[in-house]
Amino acid sequence: MKEKKLYWILIFFTVSTFCFAGEIIQMSLKDAVDCVVRENLSLKGEKILLDEKKLSRDTSWNFLYPEASMSASTSQNHAYINTREKGTSSSLSLSGSISWSLRASDFLNISQSINNYQIGILDYDIAKSEIEKNAVLFYYLLQVEREQIELQKILLDNSKNRLDSAKRGYRNSEISRIELLRKEYNYKENCDKLTSLENSYQILMIRFKQLLNLPEDVQIDFMDKLPNIEELNIDLLKNVNAEKTTSVFKLKLETEKQQLANRKNIFQFIPYFSMSFSMGTEAMPTIKNWQDNTNQNISLKAAVTLPLGNVLPFSTVQTNILKGKKSIDRLQLATEEEIRNQNTEKIAGLTGINQLLASCESHKENCSITKEAYQLSQRAYQEGELDYQTLSDTESDYQEATYNLLYIKYELMKSILEFGKQFNVSLQQLGVIK
Repeated sequence: MKEKKLYWILIFFTVSTFCFAGEIIQMSLKDAVDCVVRENLSLKGEKILLDEKKLSRDTSWNFLYPEASMSASTSQNHAYINTREKGTSSSLSLSGSISWSLRASDFLNISQSINNYQIGILDYDIAKSEIEKNAVLFYYLLQVEREQIELQKILLDNSKNRLDSAKRGYRNSEISRIELLRKEYNYKENCDKLTSLENSYQILMIRFKQLLNLPEDVQIDFMDKLPNIEELNIDLLKNVNAEKTTSVFKLKLETEKQQLANRKNIFQFIPYFSMSFSMGTEAMPTIKNWQDNTNQNISLKAAVTLPLGNVLPFSTVQTNILKGKKSIDRLQLATEEEIRNQNTEKIAGLTGINQLLASCESHKENCSITKEAYQLSQRAYQEGELDYQTLSDTESDYQEATYNLLYIKYELMKSILEFGKQFNVSLQQLGVIK
């Protein structure tokens, strides 16, 4: 029993410590994308707007409901002759009415609400893909910054070791003070670079947490690294269809929306049917004989109405129809132009990606060359066969080549993601998320 009690006490303190300390989250790229879709405040707002449009679509048939009303009233009258009351009468009335009308244009409200909901879905998908792209770019940019920090720490340790060695050599009168100051300057410069990189990393991390709507004290342990370009389905981008881009699809939906509005105006010329029914009862009892006088009335009315005002030349409805046709023509031209623009963007985007692929291979070779040169320079410097300036130059070349390779990989990933977003290629289809 004592062992069991001790076990639960340990569990309690472990959970308490975990709850009050900054939580550490192990996050893969898929986790980051799922989290931003689920928690991003801006996307939640877009989802609310989409739900409103869905509600309008699902209830668009409610125009078929009749209008109904009911009323009740009571009154009392006093008659006077020469200031003398001659009689009193009271009345109680109860009435109800129902009216219903049916217009051909009302049925287009259903089609308009469906079209409006489709536009809402498209707007939500655009916002969602933008948020997902930003989450992926933040995730990988943080990896780039992290690798830069790790590289800078190695360079800082090397410069610290060289400074310590220089201090011993200066005490033994083996090197000049100028040589010592140069190594001390190199060490402090590396310290400043490391501080700058860490500050930049912290700022990016804060923005990343804000995007995912996570608390600031949460620590994130990234599980995925920068992907190998060979693992991505880049060939898929060559077969995209310019007519299936979100911009073209939205223009087509806007054209359909204008066509529905124009058709609704045309339907204004069609006669519409209306019907009403009303019933009322009025009771008027008298004080003298208490005999009730009751009146009842029932009314049923049906009508077919032709709005002649719309037939007049250049009436408001006819003017709106003419304007609507011009708007449809303009939207159709805009759609055709957008398809051509997207074809041009496709060629330009693929050319840019191919250039970045070639540049990435070139930077890989440069990084390999400068790394080997730096390693050889370190050995030669330790053996006294190389001066410090040459070692510093090869170190700077290696650092610059490594940074350039990291950023060119990030820029390549950014271009691929933006191209995929523009032409409706999902992260799963690209192979970014398995």
